[in-house]
Amino acid sequence: AGLKTELFDRRVRLNLAGFHADYSGLQIIVNEGVAPKVRNAGEARVRGFEAELEAAIIDGVRFSGGVGYTDARYLEVDPRAVGVTVDSRFANVPEWTATAGLSATLFETALGSLSARGDWSFRSSHFKDAVNSPQTRQDAYSIVNASLTFEEADERWAITAGATNLTDTRYLITGYQDLPVIGVATGTFARPREWFVRGSVRF
Repeated sequence: AGLKTELFDRRVRLNLAGFHADYSGLQIIVNEGVAPKVRNAGEARVRGFEAELEAAIIDGVRFSGGVGYTDARYLEVDPRAVGVTVDSRFANVPEWTATAGLSATLFETALGSLSARGDWSFRSSHFKDAVNSPQTRQDAYSIVNASLTFEEADERWAITAGATNLTDTRYLITGYQDLPVIGVATGTFARPREWFVRGSVRF
């Protein structure tokens, strides 16, 4: 169920949504011997809400943001999903997520316009595998990006310079462990702070 609104002479857009889902035969990836296997082994319930906001604060300045909450729980787990119980948390499902962004036109001339944008995103702690291995637990983290864009007056070309992951946050993208059998735990981490320059042309 949801609600979409436009307020204050369409300068503010607010969207709200709530959801509830019941699952049977939920697929769970677990280790059996030296290989991961997919088992239709879960009965689960997932519910939560999302809210999104966009606002034209003043001319040339816009804000966007959102927040999401997810309560995902196993109601029943088949014994074939070794290591997973009804108390386990879903893999790759943080309880809280949030985003915020601000964009502003800094100046406009006959040649073109210069604008700036910054955005922030947040994910609460979560696990990267179904058995909730301590080695694959990712603590809560935030990411910040920023950029400057100059766009030619006729909008035929633009050039953008900026940086991603400004705070150089180190966080797991994926994780896997099988310490009891083969003594291995691995993880893939996100890219570090990076600077970029990007150009675009419209034909």
